Amino acid sequence: MKKQNLLFLFFLLTSCSAWAADVFKYMSMTDVPLSVSLPVWSEMQSKLSFGYEVNEAYKKWLDGVKVADFSGHSFREAYQYKINERFTAGASFINGGKQKWKNKEKKEMSVFNFDSGSSTDEFFVKYSDEYFSAVLGKGRAKDELEGSYHLHKDIVSALGANPEIFFDTDTDYTYWRLYKEHKKAKLLIGGEKSQIDHEIYTETPAMKLTLNLNRKVYEKFAEMSYEVNSQWAPYFRRYQYKDLGAGTNYRSDVYEVGNNGMHFKSAVSTFGTAYTRKNADYWLDYSKISLKASANTFFNLGNIEPLFLFSSGPIAVDYNVKYSPEEVRMARFGLKRHYRQTNYFLQYSLTKLVGDTTQHSLKRYSPFFSTPDFEESKTKKRSTRMHRFDFTLKAPTNKGHWVYKLNLLAPITKTLRKDSSDGKTTPDGKTTPKPDKDIRGGWQLIIAREFNF
Repeated sequence: MKKQNLLFLFFLLTSCSAWAADVFKYMSMTDVPLSVSLPVWSEMQSKLSFGYEVNEAYKKWLDGVKVADFSGHSFREAYQYKINERFTAGASFINGGKQKWKNKEKKEMSVFNFDSGSSTDEFFVKYSDEYFSAVLGKGRAKDELEGSYHLHKDIVSALGANPEIFFDTDTDYTYWRLYKEHKKAKLLIGGEKSQIDHEIYTETPAMKLTLNLNRKVYEKFAEMSYEVNSQWAPYFRRYQYKDLGAGTNYRSDVYEVGNNGMHFKSAVSTFGTAYTRKNADYWLDYSKISLKASANTFFNLGNIEPLFLFSSGPIAVDYNVKYSPEEVRMARFGLKRHYRQTNYFLQYSLTKLVGDTTQHSLKRYSPFFSTPDFEESKTKKRSTRMHRFDFTLKAPTNKGHWVYKLNLLAPITKTLRKDSSDGKTTPDGKTTPKPDKDIRGGWQLIIAREFNF
């Protein structure tokens, strides 16, 4: 299970707004085992590829009215040139990325309506000999959202309006991979370091408000596979991830009005085996995951609007969210088949999370009045089952390949409660029926054309 999966689930479970991101990249499954297929990046042949991707991460209707929409598309390009027998260099780009982030349900998430644009540029160099491959890459990604967000009523009171919001994310990352074969053993190790800067800003007639969160992300992984015989090849994979974030909020780019922070740490241990029979390879693995996450934000509303110092309204608001699941497990099944020169890959995984999400808020009131501070804590125990399915078809042509890839995603989250109700009770004692709900799970389709030369 990748670190992005856990990070996205954390924001999903804590009911925060969605980040501008490629959801399917965040939620993608781990690559197929080494004994089944060599790492895709280790291919050294010169090639050129173009692709188009369209996705629908999540849509929801209530009584026929669409209340949530996360969908988009992008164009992809990749170039790779074999310099000599040992070295290859290349670049990949994602351009014209457009995404909708819309939600109208107040009870599910904060109401927002954003349109985003994104792009990614990446450059890499490879080295390879008969039993060893290595790659070093560096990339930069940019996401820009523009739209509206229903802020907390205390912040709206300080700003005097619920203004248009801009949300920019800049990412710089460096990664490395090493692959080694020795007799019946195969080893893959790698790591990545990222600097991710989030900036949310808005301007009202009275002031400019800027919120910042700067994250440093570290990850490393290793996979070892051993071929017991011509049919069986067990493997072990270890993955570690750390994400630390902090940032200061400003009014008019001068006055500090608060701060933000986050801490996310996870480790994944995977045990599995691959099995070969006739023209097909199968694999089955089981992962045990530990994860702990927290996020916080603080606003001194007195620094946003000085009039708060002379009113009975709150002058400081402090929010904290923590998520520490007691159980995180994942099982995965896969199949690779070669038929009439065409390769078929199929994977399915089920991830289960059960744990508590705690939201704590504290409001400190003006010292000129005797109104006490207001403090509130809410804890919800939730169960999430994440179903994922990947299907890839790679068909050869005279000059390369056609690649078709379909990804399906279905997160099912339930709040575990002792009491339940099928509807709401009105003042006259009658119960209103629960609205018809229609949810369509996520899907992503990628079509790419590769030219070898």
